[in-house]
Amino acid sequence: MAETESLQCQRPEELERDLQNLEGRDLQLWCLGGFISMVLATGFLVLLLPHLFWNLGAIVTKERNLPALFFGLQALLLLLGIYMFQQRRRLQITRRDLIKRLQVAERVARIDVLTGLFNRRILEEVLGKEIARAQRTGSNLSVIMLDMVDFKSLNNRFGHVAGDRALVNVAGLLKRNFRAADIIIRYGGDEFLAILPDSDRREARIALDRLNGFVDDWNRKNENFGYRLQLSGGIAQFVPDASNAESLIEAADAEMYDNKSRTRYGVAATAQPASAVEMSLHGDEA
Repeated sequence: MAETESLQCQRPEELERDLQNLEGRDLQLWCLGGFISMVLATGFLVLLLPHLFWNLGAIVTKERNLPALFFGLQALLLLLGIYMFQQRRRLQITRRDLIKRLQVAERVARIDVLTGLFNRRILEEVLGKEIARAQRTGSNLSVIMLDMVDFKSLNNRFGHVAGDRALVNVAGLLKRNFRAADIIIRYGGDEFLAILPDSDRREARIALDRLNGFVDDWNRKNENFGYRLQLSGGIAQFVPDASNAESLIEAADAEMYDNKSRTRYGVAATAQPASAVEMSLHGDEA
């Protein structure tokens, strides 16, 4: 959690730019090392073939100068090696740190902090890939749009802490209900989207019915929470050459709202009978 919080202010784009700048520093280091190596190589060549370099032969061939020059070049070569090693070591450490921070930042950027589900930043990428795969292989693909019924009333009556807790509980039920291959996204405040690869509408309906069973079980086991969870869902199935990401989401969203409009209750106190205030929140019973 501490690592996640420390990276909330760091965007992946900024870390990627830092990593690119680091690669530029690496290139500069290699160029500097190459230039210094050329200078040292020239110095050694002067010592070996002094007559080829103007009138330096008289200088370097003197017995008292030759060892000093040779030692000086060796010392410079050693210092260069030490400097290059230290700088390369620092660059490697910095690069590993940046890559680690980038991986965490990318993960944080795609995860909803409250629920632990994916957020909408991943939606276009993932749904686009699944649509392309379904189009290419002829496999099925369905999406389910889910909405917490009367979530606004829950927040108004019990407070935002209870509302956050309800969102976390719903996220837990979604993780338990859907397969590992399914992608669950917190689409908006109290809306969730499930992408179901290799699933047609009938299979998505089974998953939605199973989820409703989990919600009913949760409500029976948590009556002391003082509120009742209820979800409204809509399903859309991918149709080759006729569906895209936007149309799929719109179809599932429209069906979800149509189902929600027929819901007669949402948040209700389970510890005591519904009061007149609660009835005004949820509508008169038929």
